[in-house]
Amino acid sequence: MSVDPTHDGQYALDDDLSGIAPDHLDYGRIDHTKPNRLRRIGDQIGSSFLNMGAEHAGRGSRMCQCGALLEFDCYKIGDCEEPKRVLVNASFCRERLCPMCMWRHSLWLHMMLCALLAAYLNIKPQHQALLLTLTIKNVPASELKGAIDRLLKAYRKLMRYKRVAGAIDAWYRVLEITRNLDTGEFHPHLHVILLVPPTYFRRSGSLYIGQADWVALFRKALKVDYDPMCDIRAMVGVGGGAPLDEIGKKSLFEACKYVCEPGMFIDGEIADFPLRELHEAITGRRLVGMSKSLRHLSKELNQTEEMPDDFMPDRRLPDDAVYLGRETYQWQRGQTHAESRYVLVRFREWDPQPQTTEAGMSTASSA
Repeated sequence: MSVDPTHDGQYALDDDLSGIAPDHLDYGRIDHTKPNRLRRIGDQIGSSFLNMGAEHAGRGSRMCQCGALLEFDCYKIGDCEEPKRVLVNASFCRERLCPMCMWRHSLWLHMMLCALLAAYLNIKPQHQALLLTLTIKNVPASELKGAIDRLLKAYRKLMRYKRVAGAIDAWYRVLEITRNLDTGEFHPHLHVILLVPPTYFRRSGSLYIGQADWVALFRKALKVDYDPMCDIRAMVGVGGGAPLDEIGKKSLFEACKYVCEPGMFIDGEIADFPLRELHEAITGRRLVGMSKSLRHLSKELNQTEEMPDDFMPDRRLPDDAVYLGRETYQWQRGQTHAESRYVLVRFREWDPQPQTTEAGMSTASSA
C-alpha cells in the first residue's frame, strides 16, 4: 500500500488471506496480510474464552483487545514505491494461544536463538548443528496433557542416556502442537537443535548416532510398543567452520515456530474446537528448553528468559532509508470476522522544520 500523506480517509490493509508464516530474515518489512488474519483468529479465540465462563473472561477480553492499535514508522528505501514499515508501538496481551502474540514470540525466539548460536559457534566454530524431530502418536484432546507429560519426560531421559550425553555438546528444544484436521487428534512433537563436534560424523567412531538408533533410543525412553517417528538432519549454514549467515538464520527458524499453528483454530468451526483442553495442556509448561551450557552462555549475553513487554522485532535499515512519518492502524470489527480489518486512521508526516527536526529524528532513531 502506497501512502498519500494528504489523504484524510481510511486505508484498509491488504485483505489477502494467503500464508501467515512470518518472513524472519527481514523483520522490518511488514506483510499486512498477517496482522489481519491473525487478529481475526484472535478475535474468535478470545470470544470462545469469554464463552467458557468467568474463569477465562479476563483472558478472552485481553485477547479481543490485543493489538487494537499498531503504529509503524515508514521509510522510503531507494526507488521502491512501497514504504518499508517498522512496528514501533502496540499493546499485546501476551496470552500463549493468541495468534498475534505467538507470531511475535516466534520472532523473539528466533532473534535470541540466532544471537545465542552465533556466540556458541564463535567459541566452537567447527561444531555442527543438527535438527532432531521427535514425535509420538496422535492423541485426542482429552489425552493431550498426559501425552505432553510423557513426551517431555522421555526427552529428559533420552538426553541423559550415556550414548547421547557423550555425543551431544549442547541442545535447544521447542514444543510444537499440530492437529489432524480429519480426525481432530493432536500431534505434540519436539524440534531439537543438537550441537555436535566434527568427530560425531565418523561412522567408525563411538559418537555417531544414526536415525535407526535415535528411534530405538527414543522408543526406550518413551516406554512404548511402537517405533516413534524420529527425523535427524544437518542444519544448513549452522556450524561446520563458517560463521552463522542468513541461510543459517533461516534454518534456525525451524525450531522457533508457533507453539500452535494459528490456522488450525479455524480450519473447522471454532465452536467445536477443544480450546479448553489445549489451554490446560500447555498452561504452566516450559515450552522452550536448552542445555546447561547454552543457559550459561545465554546469561552471559544478558538474554531474558521471557519476552520483554516492549519487544519489537529487529529494525535494521539500509543507509539510504529516508524517514517519511508514522502510520497508526486501528482494528475495526465488521459484522462478520471476514469483514474485520486494520484500517489506517492517521498518517503523521515527518516535518523537517528546525523546530521539529529533533523530535522527528528521535522518532526515526527509536525505530
